Amino acid sequence: MLLGEPRQPPVHPSEAAKRASASENDRLEGSDPHAQRDQVLVKQRNGIWQVTVNGVFRGDYHQEEHANAAAALLNLSLP
Repeated sequence: MLLGEPRQPPVHPSEAAKRASASENDRLEGSDPHAQRDQVLVKQRNGIWQVTVNGVFRGDYHQEEHANAAAALLNLSLP
């Protein structure tokens, strides 16, 4: 909670359990068809191209083409 932020009304424990189970079911069922389980990202940072898979560092590359090639290979190697 931030300073000056209004308080939220208390939630009954059974209502909290219903909300938690609903969000768990949505996550397990994959309610978003566009969501990917494994995400390979290539981003430039200070002239260096960084490749990550699900936020885990996989390598730095000086050229964008090399980073894109590594990302493609990582994407193919994912189950």
